[in-house]
Amino acid sequence: MTGLWSVFLGVTLGMGTARADEPACPVISDLTSSLSGALAEAELEKADELAGQAKATALCQSQPLQTMLAAQLFRLSGATSYFNGDMAGAAEAFTLAASISPGEGLEDLYGQQVGSFYAGIRDKLVSEGGATIVLKGAGEAWIDGRVLREGVPRDVAVGPHIVQVREEGGVLEASELTLAAGDEHVLGAAAAPDPQPIAQQVAVRTPVAVGASRSMLMLGGGGVLVATGAAMLALATQNHSNFDEERDPTKLEGLQSKTNTLATLGLVSGAAGLGMVGAATLLSDGGLGVVFRGRW
Repeated sequence: MTGLWSVFLGVTLGMGTARADEPACPVISDLTSSLSGALAEAELEKADELAGQAKATALCQSQPLQTMLAAQLFRLSGATSYFNGDMAGAAEAFTLAASISPGEGLEDLYGQQVGSFYAGIRDKLVSEGGATIVLKGAGEAWIDGRVLREGVPRDVAVGPHIVQVREEGGVLEASELTLAAGDEHVLGAAAAPDPQPIAQQVAVRTPVAVGASRSMLMLGGGGVLVATGAAMLALATQNHSNFDEERDPTKLEGLQSKTNTLATLGLVSGAAGLGMVGAATLLSDGGLGVVFRGRW
Protein backbone atom coordinates (compact mmCIF):
# COMPACT_ATOMS: atom_id res chain seq x y z
CA MET A 1 0.00 0.00 0.00
CA THR A 2 2.96 2.31 0.56
CA GLY A 3 3.75 2.08 -3.12
CA LEU A 4 0.20 3.08 -4.08
CA TRP A 5 0.20 6.15 -1.90
CA SER A 6 3.67 7.35 -2.92
CA VAL A 7 2.30 8.69 -6.22
CA PHE A 8 0.44 11.38 -4.33
CA LEU A 9 3.36 12.92 -2.52
CA GLY A 10 4.43 15.35 -5.29
CA VAL A 11 7.68 17.25 -5.45
CA THR A 12 9.23 18.93 -2.43
CA LEU A 13 8.62 22.62 -1.88
CA GLY A 14 11.17 24.67 0.05
CA MET A 15 10.54 25.32 3.72
CA GLY A 16 8.49 28.37 4.67
CA THR A 17 10.32 30.86 6.86
CA ALA A 18 8.23 32.09 9.78
CA ARG A 19 8.21 35.72 10.82
CA ALA A 20 9.48 36.54 14.28
CA ASP A 21 5.97 36.98 15.71
CA GLU A 22 4.40 33.97 13.95
CA PRO A 23 4.51 30.21 14.49
CA ALA A 24 6.70 28.21 12.13
CA CYS A 25 5.11 27.54 8.76
CA PRO A 26 4.93 23.81 7.91
CA VAL A 27 6.57 22.53 4.75
CA ILE A 28 3.63 21.98 2.40
CA SER A 29 5.05 18.78 0.91
CA ASP A 30 5.58 17.35 4.41
CA LEU A 31 2.00 18.16 5.40
CA THR A 32 0.69 16.56 2.19
CA SER A 33 2.78 13.45 2.81
CA SER A 34 1.67 13.16 6.45
CA LEU A 35 -1.98 13.62 5.54
CA SER A 36 -1.71 11.03 2.77
CA GLY A 37 -0.12 8.57 5.19
CA ALA A 38 -2.77 9.13 7.87
CA LEU A 39 -5.53 8.39 5.35
CA ALA A 40 -3.70 5.29 4.13
CA GLU A 41 -3.54 3.99 7.70
CA ALA A 42 -7.20 4.93 8.36
CA GLU A 43 -6.09 7.27 11.17
CA LEU A 44 -9.04 9.60 10.62
CA GLU A 45 -8.63 11.66 13.80
CA LYS A 46 -4.99 12.40 12.97
CA ALA A 47 -5.89 13.09 9.34
CA ASP A 48 -8.58 15.55 10.44
CA GLU A 49 -6.06 17.44 12.57
CA LEU A 50 -3.62 17.66 9.68
CA ALA A 51 -6.33 18.68 7.20
CA GLY A 52 -7.25 21.57 9.47
CA GLN A 53 -3.80 23.07 8.78
CA ALA A 54 -4.07 22.95 4.99
CA LYS A 55 -5.23 26.47 4.18
CA ALA A 56 -3.01 28.16 6.79
CA THR A 57 -0.04 26.25 5.43
CA ALA A 58 -0.77 27.32 1.85
CA LEU A 59 -1.05 30.95 2.96
CA CYS A 60 2.14 31.10 5.01
CA GLN A 61 4.65 29.76 2.47
CA SER A 62 7.71 31.94 1.82
CA GLN A 63 8.01 30.72 -1.78
CA PRO A 64 5.42 30.49 -4.59
CA LEU A 65 3.17 27.46 -4.38
CA GLN A 66 3.53 24.49 -6.67
CA THR A 67 0.12 24.23 -8.32
CA MET A 68 -0.25 20.45 -8.50
CA LEU A 69 0.96 19.97 -4.93
CA ALA A 70 -1.42 22.61 -3.57
CA ALA A 71 -4.38 21.05 -5.38
CA GLN A 72 -3.43 17.61 -4.03
CA LEU A 73 -3.25 18.95 -0.47
CA PHE A 74 -6.81 20.29 -0.68
CA ARG A 75 -8.12 17.11 -2.34
CA LEU A 76 -6.67 15.12 0.57
CA SER A 77 -8.18 17.62 3.00
CA GLY A 78 -11.58 17.26 1.33
CA ALA A 79 -11.41 13.46 1.40
CA THR A 80 -10.53 13.60 5.10
CA SER A 81 -13.56 15.77 5.89
CA TYR A 82 -15.79 13.48 3.82
CA PHE A 83 -14.67 10.36 5.66
CA ASN A 84 -15.18 12.15 8.99
CA GLY A 85 -18.75 13.06 8.06
CA ASP A 86 -18.04 16.81 7.65
CA MET A 87 -19.71 17.45 4.31
CA ALA A 88 -19.42 21.24 4.56
CA GLY A 89 -15.67 20.98 5.19
CA ALA A 90 -15.34 18.50 2.33
CA ALA A 91 -17.17 20.84 -0.06
CA GLU A 92 -14.99 23.80 0.97
CA ALA A 93 -11.70 21.94 0.48
CA PHE A 94 -12.81 20.26 -2.75
CA THR A 95 -13.98 23.61 -4.16
CA LEU A 96 -10.54 25.12 -3.55
CA ALA A 97 -8.81 22.07 -5.06
CA ALA A 98 -11.03 22.17 -8.15
CA SER A 99 -10.56 25.94 -8.59
CA ILE A 100 -6.78 25.54 -8.41
CA SER A 101 -6.62 22.62 -10.86
CA PRO A 102 -9.98 21.85 -12.52
CA GLY A 103 -8.43 19.38 -14.95
CA GLU A 104 -7.57 16.84 -12.24
CA GLY A 105 -9.92 14.25 -10.80
CA LEU A 106 -9.89 12.57 -7.41
CA GLU A 107 -7.81 9.41 -7.14
CA ASP A 108 -9.73 6.13 -7.41
CA LEU A 109 -8.28 4.87 -4.12
CA TYR A 110 -10.70 7.10 -2.22
CA GLY A 111 -13.71 5.20 -3.56
CA GLN A 112 -16.57 5.94 -5.92
CA GLN A 113 -18.75 7.81 -3.41
CA VAL A 114 -16.22 10.49 -2.53
CA GLY A 115 -15.01 10.59 -6.14
CA SER A 116 -18.52 11.40 -7.34
CA PHE A 117 -18.89 14.05 -4.67
CA TYR A 118 -15.68 15.75 -5.82
CA ALA A 119 -16.58 15.42 -9.51
CA GLY A 120 -19.94 17.12 -8.89
CA ILE A 121 -18.23 20.12 -7.30
CA ARG A 122 -15.59 20.36 -10.02
CA ASP A 123 -18.09 20.00 -12.87
CA LYS A 124 -20.29 22.72 -11.40
CA LEU A 125 -17.33 25.13 -11.22
CA VAL A 126 -16.32 24.38 -14.80
CA SER A 127 -19.88 24.85 -16.06
CA GLU A 128 -20.02 28.37 -14.58
CA GLY A 129 -17.36 29.65 -16.97
CA GLY A 130 -14.12 31.38 -16.15
CA ALA A 131 -12.63 34.61 -14.82
CA THR A 132 -9.56 36.72 -15.57
CA ILE A 133 -6.85 38.19 -13.35
CA VAL A 134 -4.10 40.60 -14.40
CA LEU A 135 -1.18 42.18 -12.56
CA LYS A 136 -0.76 45.96 -12.89
CA GLY A 137 2.23 47.69 -11.34
CA ALA A 138 5.65 46.71 -10.02
CA GLY A 139 6.41 43.58 -8.10
CA GLU A 140 5.71 39.90 -8.59
CA ALA A 141 2.50 37.91 -8.22
CA TRP A 142 1.24 34.35 -8.52
CA ILE A 143 -2.21 32.75 -8.47
CA ASP A 144 -2.23 29.18 -7.17
CA GLY A 145 1.49 29.04 -7.98
CA ARG A 146 1.05 30.22 -11.57
CA VAL A 147 3.08 33.35 -12.31
CA LEU A 148 1.30 36.53 -13.38
CA ARG A 149 3.08 38.69 -15.95
CA GLU A 150 2.58 42.43 -15.67
CA GLY A 151 -0.21 43.52 -17.98
CA VAL A 152 -0.89 40.00 -19.31
CA PRO A 153 -4.35 38.64 -18.34
CA ARG A 154 -4.51 35.05 -17.11
CA ASP A 155 -7.67 32.98 -17.41
CA VAL A 156 -8.61 30.97 -14.32
CA ALA A 157 -11.55 28.95 -13.05
CA VAL A 158 -14.21 30.58 -10.92
CA GLY A 159 -14.11 30.05 -7.19
CA PRO A 160 -11.48 30.55 -4.46
CA HIS A 161 -7.77 30.92 -5.24
CA ILE A 162 -4.52 31.53 -3.35
CA VAL A 163 -2.89 34.77 -4.47
CA GLN A 164 0.73 35.50 -3.53
CA VAL A 165 2.43 38.86 -4.13
CA ARG A 166 5.92 40.18 -3.46
CA GLU A 167 7.07 43.76 -3.82
CA GLU A 168 10.61 44.40 -4.97
CA GLY A 169 12.88 43.56 -2.07
CA GLY A 170 9.93 42.50 0.10
CA VAL A 171 8.61 39.25 1.49
CA LEU A 172 5.91 37.06 0.01
CA GLU A 173 2.38 37.93 1.12
CA ALA A 174 -0.62 35.65 0.51
CA SER A 175 -4.39 35.90 0.64
CA GLU A 176 -7.45 34.02 -0.58
CA LEU A 177 -9.36 35.54 -3.50
CA THR A 178 -12.76 34.31 -4.74
CA LEU A 179 -13.65 35.05 -8.36
CA ALA A 180 -17.09 34.87 -9.94
CA ALA A 181 -17.88 34.02 -13.56
CA GLY A 182 -16.88 36.85 -15.88
CA ASP A 183 -14.78 38.70 -13.28
CA GLU A 184 -11.83 40.72 -14.61
CA HIS A 185 -9.78 41.25 -11.47
CA VAL A 186 -6.92 43.73 -11.52
CA LEU A 187 -4.21 42.92 -9.00
CA GLY A 188 -1.78 45.59 -7.86
CA ALA A 189 1.10 44.00 -5.97
CA ALA A 190 1.58 47.00 -3.71
CA ALA A 191 -2.13 47.21 -2.89
CA ALA A 192 -2.80 43.51 -2.36
CA PRO A 193 -4.89 42.68 0.72
CA ASP A 194 -2.89 41.76 3.78
CA PRO A 195 -3.10 38.08 4.68
CA GLN A 196 -4.90 37.13 7.86
CA PRO A 197 -2.63 36.51 10.85
CA ILE A 198 -1.46 32.92 10.78
CA ALA A 199 -3.02 32.28 14.18
CA GLN A 200 -6.44 33.11 12.67
CA GLN A 201 -5.94 31.02 9.56
CA VAL A 202 -6.14 27.61 11.23
CA ALA A 203 -9.12 25.97 9.61
CA VAL A 204 -12.31 25.67 11.62
CA ARG A 205 -14.86 23.20 10.34
CA THR A 206 -17.88 25.01 8.94
CA PRO A 207 -20.96 24.06 10.96
CA VAL A 208 -23.97 22.66 9.18
CA ALA A 209 -26.62 25.31 8.44
CA VAL A 210 -28.87 25.95 11.41
CA GLY A 211 -32.03 25.79 9.34
CA ALA A 212 -31.30 22.35 7.90
CA SER A 213 -33.71 19.58 8.73
CA ARG A 214 -32.52 17.35 11.55
CA SER A 215 -33.67 14.27 9.75
CA MET A 216 -31.83 15.27 6.57
CA LEU A 217 -28.66 15.89 8.56
CA MET A 218 -28.94 12.50 10.22
CA LEU A 219 -29.71 10.83 6.91
CA GLY A 220 -26.75 12.50 5.23
CA GLY A 221 -24.40 11.75 8.12
CA GLY A 222 -25.58 8.16 8.24
CA GLY A 223 -25.02 7.75 4.52
CA VAL A 224 -21.50 9.10 4.87
CA LEU A 225 -20.73 6.69 7.70
CA VAL A 226 -22.09 3.77 5.69
CA ALA A 227 -19.97 4.81 2.70
CA THR A 228 -16.95 5.24 4.97
CA GLY A 229 -17.49 1.80 6.44
CA ALA A 230 -17.69 0.28 2.98
CA ALA A 231 -14.47 2.02 1.96
CA MET A 232 -12.67 0.79 5.08
CA LEU A 233 -13.87 -2.77 4.50
CA ALA A 234 -12.66 -2.57 0.91
CA LEU A 235 -9.25 -1.45 2.13
CA ALA A 236 -9.26 -4.26 4.68
CA THR A 237 -10.00 -6.79 1.93
CA GLN A 238 -7.17 -5.42 -0.18
CA ASN A 239 -4.81 -5.50 2.79
CA HIS A 240 -5.86 -9.08 3.56
CA SER A 241 -4.89 -10.03 0.01
CA ASN A 242 -1.50 -8.46 0.61
CA PHE A 243 -1.23 -10.54 3.78
CA ASP A 244 -1.97 -13.74 1.87
CA GLU A 245 0.64 -12.91 -0.77
CA GLU A 246 3.38 -11.73 1.60
CA ARG A 247 6.34 -14.06 1.86
CA ASP A 248 8.39 -12.07 4.37
CA PRO A 249 7.48 -13.34 7.89
CA THR A 250 8.63 -10.08 9.48
CA LYS A 251 5.88 -8.16 7.68
CA LEU A 252 2.98 -10.48 8.47
CA GLU A 253 2.22 -9.12 11.93
CA GLY A 254 2.00 -5.52 10.67
CA LEU A 255 -0.26 -6.49 7.76
CA GLN A 256 -2.54 -8.48 10.06
CA SER A 257 -2.81 -5.59 12.51
CA LYS A 258 -3.64 -3.12 9.73
CA THR A 259 -6.27 -5.47 8.30
CA ASN A 260 -7.94 -5.90 11.71
CA THR A 261 -7.95 -2.14 12.31
CA LEU A 262 -9.50 -1.36 8.94
CA ALA A 263 -12.11 -4.09 9.32
CA THR A 264 -13.06 -2.88 12.81
CA LEU A 265 -13.37 0.73 11.65
CA GLY A 266 -15.44 -0.37 8.68
CA LEU A 267 -17.88 -2.40 10.76
CA VAL A 268 -18.24 0.30 13.43
CA SER A 269 -18.76 3.09 10.86
CA GLY A 270 -21.26 1.01 8.88
CA ALA A 271 -23.27 0.07 11.97
CA ALA A 272 -23.33 3.66 13.22
CA GLY A 273 -24.41 4.88 9.79
CA LEU A 274 -27.27 2.38 9.54
CA GLY A 275 -28.43 3.44 13.00
CA MET A 276 -28.48 7.11 11.98
CA VAL A 277 -30.37 6.31 8.77
CA GLY A 278 -32.97 4.40 10.77
CA ALA A 279 -33.34 7.24 13.26
CA ALA A 280 -33.64 9.77 10.44
CA THR A 281 -36.42 7.68 8.89
CA LEU A 282 -38.38 7.77 12.16
CA LEU A 283 -37.90 11.53 12.47
CA SER A 284 -39.01 12.13 8.89
CA ASP A 285 -42.27 10.32 9.71
CA GLY A 286 -43.16 13.01 12.22
CA GLY A 287 -40.80 12.74 15.18
CA LEU A 288 -40.95 10.81 18.41
CA GLY A 289 -44.54 11.83 19.02
CA VAL A 290 -45.61 9.87 15.97
CA VAL A 291 -43.69 6.84 17.16
CA PHE A 292 -45.56 6.88 20.45
CA ARG A 293 -48.88 6.97 18.60
CA GLY A 294 -48.33 3.53 17.16
CA ARG A 295 -45.90 3.51 14.25
CA TRP A 296 -43.48 1.08 15.86
